[in-house]
Amino acid sequence: MNIEIQSQGFHGDNGSVTIGGFLPIEQEKFLGMVLGYNWVKVDEGRLKVVPATEKLPAPAENKDLMPHWLSKNQKEGRLKRKIFCAKGEWPPFSPSFIIKHLCGYNWTPEAYKLTAEQLEGFGFECMRSRRGNDGKFWEIWYLPGLWAAKGNFQKFFSRSKKMDEKAQIEKAINFLCQNVSFGSLDVVAQRAAMTLD
Repeated sequence: MNIEIQSQGFHGDNGSVTIGGFLPIEQEKFLGMVLGYNWVKVDEGRLKVVPATEKLPAPAENKDLMPHWLSKNQKEGRLKRKIFCAKGEWPPFSPSFIIKHLCGYNWTPEAYKLTAEQLEGFGFECMRSRRGNDGKFWEIWYLPGLWAAKGNFQKFFSRSKKMDEKAQIEKAINFLCQNVSFGSLDVVAQRAAMTLD
């Protein structure tokens, strides 16, 4: 079946068009057009798509992302594996923080902007996936550890340097929950790490 207009009409000032005959991937890409990420046309009954946004290179193709921390005299490392945070253990080893879904169910463009600027000020980095066929992407806000905290978040910890790690992590969680609007916060434990002996 080809892509075709199945019905169209007006109800007062409200117009509608029903289009059918999409293959699953075509439907996804058509939804990306509605969201403003694709330009589309129908050619010989099939959807032809051109992205409206510049496509990012695949991670393996992007030379700017090659490991910048390796040196010419780098020793061979080995992977050290240990499972932390077994039943009842806290705190996690070398914890990092990941925030997802800024503003949660209270998302507005203005609220997102304020929250994003706030997290950047706290030292978090925004990390985004490549766009899907529908133009959508995933976004997380990442802080590699409390040592990377900045601004008011860092000042908050400078007053609690004498606390043990467990207390600092709990304090960080409370601070973020009270000051940032988000859908979820993960405190991530290191599970394996390359070490140099």
